[in-house]
Amino acid sequence: MDKISIIIPAYNEEKLIGETLESLKDLTEIKEIIVVNDGSSDRTGEIARQYKVKVVDLPQNKGKGEAVQEGISQATSEIIALIDADLGNTAREVKKLITPVITNEADMTIARFKGRAAGGGFGIIRKLSSFLIKLATNQDISSPLSGQRVLKKEIVDNIGRLAGGFGLEFAL
Repeated sequence: MDKISIIIPAYNEEKLIGETLESLKDLTEIKEIIVVNDGSSDRTGEIARQYKVKVVDLPQNKGKGEAVQEGISQATSEIIALIDADLGNTAREVKKLITPVITNEADMTIARFKGRAAGGGFGIIRKLSSFLIKLATNQDISSPLSGQRVLKKEIVDNIGRLAGGFGLEFAL
Protein backbone atom coordinates (compact mmCIF):
# COMPACT_ATOMS: atom_id res chain seq x y z
CA MET A 1 0.00 0.00 0.00
CA ASP A 2 1.20 3.51 -0.83
CA LYS A 3 2.02 5.81 2.05
CA ILE A 4 0.95 9.43 2.06
CA SER A 5 2.39 12.84 2.84
CA ILE A 6 0.27 15.01 5.11
CA ILE A 7 0.58 18.76 4.62
CA ILE A 8 -0.60 20.99 7.46
CA PRO A 9 -0.49 24.74 6.78
CA ALA A 10 -0.39 26.52 10.13
CA TYR A 11 -0.62 30.16 11.13
CA ASN A 12 -0.71 30.97 14.86
CA GLU A 13 -2.16 27.57 15.79
CA GLU A 14 -0.27 26.92 19.03
CA LYS A 15 -3.51 26.03 20.84
CA LEU A 16 -4.42 23.08 18.61
CA ILE A 17 -1.40 22.02 16.53
CA GLY A 18 -0.21 19.59 19.22
CA GLU A 19 -3.60 17.93 19.54
CA THR A 20 -3.89 17.71 15.75
CA LEU A 21 -0.49 16.04 15.41
CA GLU A 22 -1.14 13.72 18.34
CA SER A 23 -4.32 12.45 16.68
CA LEU A 24 -2.39 11.50 13.52
CA LYS A 25 0.45 9.54 15.14
CA ASP A 26 -1.18 6.11 14.93
CA LEU A 27 -2.27 6.26 11.28
CA THR A 28 -0.18 3.62 9.50
CA GLU A 29 -0.83 5.12 6.07
CA ILE A 30 1.35 8.15 6.80
CA LYS A 31 4.87 8.36 5.39
CA GLU A 32 5.54 11.91 6.52
CA ILE A 33 3.88 14.93 8.07
CA ILE A 34 4.96 18.37 6.91
CA VAL A 35 3.83 21.35 8.98
CA VAL A 36 4.28 24.61 7.10
CA ASN A 37 4.59 27.29 9.76
CA ASP A 38 3.28 30.26 7.81
CA GLY A 39 5.02 33.15 9.57
CA SER A 40 3.40 32.46 12.94
CA SER A 41 4.18 34.86 15.78
CA ASP A 42 3.30 32.29 18.45
CA ARG A 43 4.80 28.88 19.37
CA THR A 44 3.24 26.91 16.48
CA GLY A 45 6.57 25.79 14.97
CA GLU A 46 8.15 25.02 18.33
CA ILE A 47 5.21 22.84 19.37
CA ALA A 48 5.12 21.04 16.01
CA ARG A 49 8.83 20.17 16.30
CA GLN A 50 8.12 18.33 19.56
CA TYR A 51 6.23 15.75 17.48
CA LYS A 52 9.22 14.87 15.29
CA VAL A 53 7.55 16.02 12.09
CA LYS A 54 9.12 18.08 9.33
CA VAL A 55 8.53 21.78 10.00
CA VAL A 56 9.04 24.30 7.22
CA ASP A 57 9.20 27.88 8.49
CA LEU A 58 8.08 30.65 6.16
CA PRO A 59 9.59 33.95 7.35
CA GLN A 60 6.31 35.84 6.94
CA ASN A 61 2.65 34.97 6.52
CA LYS A 62 2.02 34.21 2.85
CA GLY A 63 -1.45 32.68 3.15
CA LYS A 64 -2.81 29.17 3.02
CA GLY A 65 -2.30 28.63 -0.71
CA GLU A 66 1.40 29.49 -0.57
CA ALA A 67 1.89 27.40 2.58
CA VAL A 68 0.26 24.38 0.93
CA GLN A 69 2.29 24.91 -2.25
CA GLU A 70 5.49 24.91 -0.18
CA GLY A 71 4.45 21.74 1.64
CA ILE A 72 3.60 19.93 -1.59
CA SER A 73 6.95 20.93 -3.11
CA GLN A 74 8.67 19.14 -0.21
CA ALA A 75 6.41 16.07 -0.12
CA THR A 76 7.94 12.76 -1.16
CA SER A 77 4.74 10.74 -1.64
CA GLU A 78 2.51 10.49 -4.69
CA ILE A 79 -0.58 10.92 -2.50
CA ILE A 80 -1.06 14.12 -0.51
CA ALA A 81 -3.41 14.85 2.37
CA LEU A 82 -4.19 18.48 3.19
CA ILE A 83 -5.57 19.10 6.64
CA ASP A 84 -6.11 22.20 8.72
CA ALA A 85 -3.96 22.73 11.80
CA ASP A 86 -6.94 23.49 14.04
CA LEU A 87 -8.76 20.14 13.73
CA GLY A 88 -7.53 18.84 17.05
CA ASN A 89 -8.33 15.19 17.66
CA THR A 90 -10.77 15.04 14.75
CA ALA A 91 -7.75 15.09 12.39
CA ARG A 92 -7.66 11.28 12.65
CA GLU A 93 -10.82 11.23 10.52
CA VAL A 94 -8.56 11.88 7.51
CA LYS A 95 -8.21 8.08 7.35
CA LYS A 96 -11.69 7.95 5.80
CA LEU A 97 -10.44 10.19 2.99
CA ILE A 98 -7.23 8.24 2.42
CA THR A 99 -8.63 4.80 1.57
CA PRO A 100 -10.54 5.69 -1.64
CA VAL A 101 -7.47 7.43 -3.08
CA ILE A 102 -4.99 4.70 -2.11
CA THR A 103 -7.27 2.03 -3.62
CA ASN A 104 -7.77 4.07 -6.82
CA GLU A 105 -11.51 4.48 -6.27
CA ALA A 106 -10.99 8.25 -6.46
CA ASP A 107 -8.30 10.71 -7.50
CA MET A 108 -9.38 13.13 -4.76
CA THR A 109 -11.61 13.04 -1.71
CA ILE A 110 -12.99 16.05 0.19
CA ALA A 111 -14.23 16.04 3.78
CA ARG A 112 -17.75 17.06 4.53
CA PHE A 113 -18.70 17.80 8.09
CA LYS A 114 -22.14 16.82 9.33
CA GLY A 115 -24.38 19.63 10.44
CA ARG A 116 -23.74 23.30 10.03
CA ALA A 117 -22.06 25.90 12.15
CA ALA A 118 -24.57 28.58 13.09
CA GLY A 119 -24.00 31.55 10.83
CA GLY A 120 -20.73 30.08 9.51
CA GLY A 121 -19.55 27.99 6.62
CA PHE A 122 -18.94 30.72 4.02
CA GLY A 123 -22.69 30.64 3.09
CA ILE A 124 -23.06 32.36 -0.26
CA ILE A 125 -19.42 31.76 -1.24
CA ARG A 126 -19.84 28.01 -0.66
CA LYS A 127 -23.07 27.97 -2.69
CA LEU A 128 -21.53 29.95 -5.53
CA SER A 129 -18.47 27.69 -5.56
CA SER A 130 -20.68 24.59 -5.67
CA PHE A 131 -22.69 26.09 -8.54
CA LEU A 132 -19.61 27.01 -10.58
CA ILE A 133 -18.05 23.58 -10.06
CA LYS A 134 -21.31 21.92 -11.14
CA LEU A 135 -21.41 24.15 -14.22
CA ALA A 136 -17.82 23.35 -15.19
CA THR A 137 -17.68 19.64 -14.31
CA ASN A 138 -21.26 18.39 -13.92
CA GLN A 139 -20.24 17.18 -10.44
CA ASP A 140 -22.17 18.01 -7.27
CA ILE A 141 -19.68 19.04 -4.60
CA SER A 142 -21.45 20.04 -1.39
CA SER A 143 -18.36 21.19 0.52
CA PRO A 144 -16.03 22.70 -2.08
CA LEU A 145 -14.25 24.91 0.47
CA SER A 146 -13.30 22.16 2.91
CA GLY A 147 -9.64 22.33 3.84
CA GLN A 148 -9.52 18.58 4.41
CA ARG A 149 -8.79 16.59 1.28
CA VAL A 150 -6.64 13.77 -0.04
CA LEU A 151 -5.45 13.77 -3.62
CA LYS A 152 -2.97 12.29 -6.02
CA LYS A 153 0.04 14.56 -6.45
CA GLU A 154 -0.39 14.37 -10.23
CA ILE A 155 -3.51 16.54 -9.89
CA VAL A 156 -1.42 19.40 -8.51
CA ASP A 157 1.26 18.74 -11.13
CA ASN A 158 -1.38 19.06 -13.87
CA ILE A 159 -2.82 22.29 -12.41
CA GLY A 160 0.56 23.91 -11.95
CA ARG A 161 0.73 26.79 -9.50
CA LEU A 162 -2.05 26.72 -6.90
CA ALA A 163 -4.15 29.76 -6.04
CA GLY A 164 -3.06 31.81 -3.06
CA GLY A 165 -5.01 32.35 0.15
CA PHE A 166 -8.24 30.42 0.45
CA GLY A 167 -8.71 30.23 -3.35
CA LEU A 168 -6.78 26.99 -3.04
CA GLU A 169 -9.84 24.91 -2.16
CA PHE A 170 -11.79 26.22 -5.12
CA ALA A 171 -8.87 25.63 -7.50
CA LEU A 172 -8.63 22.01 -6.44
